[in-house]
Amino acid sequence: MRNFVFSDSLAAAWELMFDWKLPGFLASRRQGPGGDLTMLLAVLLGTAGGVLLAFIGAACRLIFAPLGAALVFAVIALIFLETKDSGRGSGMLLRVMPLIIRRQPVLPVLPYLEPVTLREIGDGERCWSAAALLIVKLGSLIYLGYIGAWGWIVAVCSLAFAVQIYLATLPGMNTSEPLVRPAFPPEATWIVGIFPVLFVAVHYLQAALLAIAVAGVLAVLARRNFVQVCGGVTGEMVSLTGSMAEVLLLLSGILMIG
Repeated sequence: MRNFVFSDSLAAAWELMFDWKLPGFLASRRQGPGGDLTMLLAVLLGTAGGVLLAFIGAACRLIFAPLGAALVFAVIALIFLETKDSGRGSGMLLRVMPLIIRRQPVLPVLPYLEPVTLREIGDGERCWSAAALLIVKLGSLIYLGYIGAWGWIVAVCSLAFAVQIYLATLPGMNTSEPLVRPAFPPEATWIVGIFPVLFVAVHYLQAALLAIAVAGVLAVLARRNFVQVCGGVTGEMVSLTGSMAEVLLLLSGILMIG
């Protein structure tokens, strides 16, 4: 029974965080909806993705020259970050960027913005904005890969996933039910998300402390404002905040490392 509960929770966590097809070994063992471990396993999926990317970065350095290794690592990491949610987070970020630049209120209209992915960006202005966003992410990853800081992607993925799950425990806008039913206090996601960052802190202490502070402030401000102004959250709002966290954490890394 315990194995099925774990499998159900892991399958639910996978479907919550990824748009990729559920792996066969999980689909075959699934017996029902997610269990009590869903919210914690969802954060650990981000950690696992970051660890895998870090190992890929280290392996690339053994095969290629430093710049080539950095390019391969950056492209693979960017593909992971953008395809895990089909680009919805970045697409929503591109939706709100013009409002922020024009100093227009974002929160009152945020729940009513039409969901969009990177593939659906049509007009020229948004195409340029999408290119700029991808260049910022890719450039940050190339820099981190070039200096050998592959481990930083573990901090980025762990904390960005923790931010999203922390917000997903809020009531939905159209229903009182949260996106993720919290079996633990929402703050438990931070314990799971911060723990892997402590290993990164062995090499990048100042950067790790800054990353934890940035992610924490972003999550607390988003949670408070989503409740007070919007009355809850939607999946798009959670994805948007996760994308913002990724960009801020990548920039924190290149600011403090190297």
